[in-house]
Amino acid sequence: MRETINKLKQANNFKEIGNILPESFYNKGSLVLIILMILMVDFETINRYLTRHQTLEYMVKYYYVIGYLTIAFVLFSILAKGSAMGMPGIKNYFKGHVYEIFFVLLILWSGLCMILSNARNDSFLGHWFRNSGFRSYLIFGSFYICGKFLRRDRINRLIIYATFMITNTVQNILLITNHFGLYGSRTGAFYNRNHSAYFMVIGILSSAGIVILSKKVISKIVGLICIAISVWCMIMNNTFGTYIALIMAFVVLLIISIFVKREILAGTILVILVFALTSAMTNYYTGGVSNNFKVTTGDAKSVASISGISDNAGSGRIGLWKMAVNQIKETPVFGVGPDAYSDEPHNEILQLGVETGIPGAIFYLLGLMVIAFCILKKIKEMETFTIIDGIVVFGYIVSSMFGVIFFYTAVYYYIYLGMLSENNKKIIVQNR
Repeated sequence: MRETINKLKQANNFKEIGNILPESFYNKGSLVLIILMILMVDFETINRYLTRHQTLEYMVKYYYVIGYLTIAFVLFSILAKGSAMGMPGIKNYFKGHVYEIFFVLLILWSGLCMILSNARNDSFLGHWFRNSGFRSYLIFGSFYICGKFLRRDRINRLIIYATFMITNTVQNILLITNHFGLYGSRTGAFYNRNHSAYFMVIGILSSAGIVILSKKVISKIVGLICIAISVWCMIMNNTFGTYIALIMAFVVLLIISIFVKREILAGTILVILVFALTSAMTNYYTGGVSNNFKVTTGDAKSVASISGISDNAGSGRIGLWKMAVNQIKETPVFGVGPDAYSDEPHNEILQLGVETGIPGAIFYLLGLMVIAFCILKKIKEMETFTIIDGIVVFGYIVSSMFGVIFFYTAVYYYIYLGMLSENNKKIIVQNR
C-alpha cells in the first residue's frame, strides 16, 4: 500500500497513474459507493421514524452528494484506465463491448437533447419531484460503470445482494407499521407506493440470489423470510404491475434452472414456493391478487378489442401511453429533453422516446438487445450470480413498462445492468 502511494506521488500524468493503480482500487471504491447509495433508503426510513415527516428533501440531497462523488470517481477512473490503455486499447475495448457504444451514444444524445430543449434548466437539473434530468443520466451512467468495476467477485455479489435484501426489508417496516395502525408510511421510504414497489422488485430478486447462492442454511432462511415479508407488503400495497414483473422473473428463473442450471433448481423452487404460499395466504384474507387479476384481464380484453380501448385501462396508463406517442410524433428526433415532459408516460421506453426522441430510445434498446444476445448465446457457461444479475435486470425492466424513470429507483437498476454487462463480457472473452 505504501509503495503504491509513493509511486502515485511520483506520477506525472494519468497514464502513469493508470499503470500504478491496482484493480482493487476500482473494485473497492465502486463497492463502497454502491453500498452508500443503497443506504440512502435506510437513512430515509430512519429519518421518517425520527421526524414523522414525509419529504423528498433529505433523500434528494443524499442522492446528489453520493452521485457527484461517484461521477468524480468514475471520471478519474476513466482517465486513468483510458490513458494506460491508449487509443489502440480503447478501440479494442469497444470492439469487445459493442453494447456500450449504444449506451455512450445514449448519454451523448441525451446531452444534445438537453441543450436543444425549450426547458433547458429543468432538462439538466431535473424536475423537482422526479430529479431525473441529464445530471441524473450522468449519475446512472456512473453507477453502471461502478457495477462493471466489481468484476466477477462472488463476495462482492453476496454483499450487494444482502445489502439490497436488508434495506428492502427495513423500508418495508414502514408499510407494516402503517398497516397495523402505528406510525409508518404506505409508500415505505419512498414518495409513492409504486416507487416503493419498484425497489421491492430489486430487493426480492436480490433476496432470491441470497437463497440460491449462499451455502449457509441460516442465510437461506433469512432470505426466504425477507421474500415473504416483501411479497406481503407488495400485495397489501396494491402495486400489481410489479407483482406481474415478479411472476415473469420467477418463470424465467425456473426455466433457466430446469434447462440450463440444474444446480440452482432446489433454491429456485424454494423461492417460488415461498412467493406462491405468501401470495395465496394474503389473497385468502384480502382478495388482492385475484381482484387485480380480474381487473387486468378486463383491461387486456379492452385493449384486444381495438374499438373498446379505454384511456382508463391499466390504472389510466393507456391514456398516458397514447399521449406519449402523440408527443413523440411531434418531437421525434430530439424529444423535449430529459425530464422535461410533465405527463409521466409510466413506461420507460416511451419516456425515453418522449424525452430523447426515437434515436435515444433506439440506442437504449439496442444496448439491451446486444447484452441479451450475448448472454443467451453463452448462457450455459454463465456463472450463477450472472444469472441472478440478469433476473434482477429483467424483473426491473418488466416493472418499468408500467413505471417512470425516477432518480431513487432507476439508479439501482443501472448498478445491476453494469454488473450483468461486465460478467457477460468476461465469460465471452474467456471462451474465445
